[in-house]
Amino acid sequence: FFFFFFFNKMFRVPVKLLKEKSDICVWEKSDAYVKLTTFIKSIGVAVRSTTVTACPPPSKAVQKFLAVLDAVDALIDSTPPAETKLRFGNPAFRDFHKKLVDGAEEILSGAVDGAHKPALKELVPYFLDSFGNATRIDYGSGHELAFVALLCCFGLMKIFNEGDSAAICLRIFRRYLEIVRRLQVTYKLEPAGSHGVWGLDDYQFLCYYWGASQLIGQDEFTPKMIPTKEKALQAANDFIFFDAIKFIFESKTGPFFEHSKYLFDISGVQSWSKVHSGLMKMYKAEVLSKLPIVQHFMFGYLLGIDETQLSTANGTETKKEMGSGVIHHDANAFGKTWGGPVPSYNSSSSSSTTTTTTT
Repeated sequence: FFFFFFFNKMFRVPVKLLKEKSDICVWEKSDAYVKLTTFIKSIGVAVRSTTVTACPPPSKAVQKFLAVLDAVDALIDSTPPAETKLRFGNPAFRDFHKKLVDGAEEILSGAVDGAHKPALKELVPYFLDSFGNATRIDYGSGHELAFVALLCCFGLMKIFNEGDSAAICLRIFRRYLEIVRRLQVTYKLEPAGSHGVWGLDDYQFLCYYWGASQLIGQDEFTPKMIPTKEKALQAANDFIFFDAIKFIFESKTGPFFEHSKYLFDISGVQSWSKVHSGLMKMYKAEVLSKLPIVQHFMFGYLLGIDETQLSTANGTETKKEMGSGVIHHDANAFGKTWGGPVPSYNSSSSSSTTTTTTT
């Protein structure tokens, strides 16, 4: 009893603390960063060579979390999009989000047992940030990161156990993807931030990292099949990587190598194991080390950081004198195998050589 009392007293509302580029190196050495990357990698190990249909039956904890996601999905049902000619940003999303805010604690409490109810004040902000921003009416990899942080917190509190690892990805995260894709389409959510040349996907990332792990060890679907619509349709039900590719084909038009440059480049990688390892390098470099994304990440008791080392505590000038600053990682995450050949039917005004990155 004393243990739970003491533990629960430590929970607090998480806050945003990363303000300057000099904070990135502190973040990359933080307790939160280590716990999150360890969690992400462990899920990748759990789903390695595992199809969706082969995933073990969900535990009670997983079933309760799936019910939480069903409740979020029901809010979309009750909030139809407004009639608008805007390309992005249907204002009805704000109505959906207000309903989510109003009911968040009650909805999420269904997945939290009595001993951990005090943790809700720390969990709810991650939950709310998982489904996009109501002010900007957008969604991106930072919101996906918030959801993964929520799952990680459930793991840290032992609500999920090690036997739930595969189901966390292939049942919970897969269901989450269904919901956020529905949000993206229903309310025309704008992709958060400007991905530019480094964009893997307009909205998601981890479905590709975990999905590549699923595909290791099988020969039916190879990386070179990534730009192939027929293969995506065939593999989507069992592999979340190709399920994401299927969604791209449903939501975008034109040649694949034009609207999904990096995914097309990855089709030139020889094996799924190389895709998998390369995507982790890319995720650290292009998501976790980018201040415009992680400045919105929140820190609490479960996912903490040494606040005394941050720019807000010591001043950015002190950080510069110490030589800290944003860490630039090599974007060429896949080594010499990076880049697939551009099809011969590409227009003459475009490059006809192998697509590569520069550092």
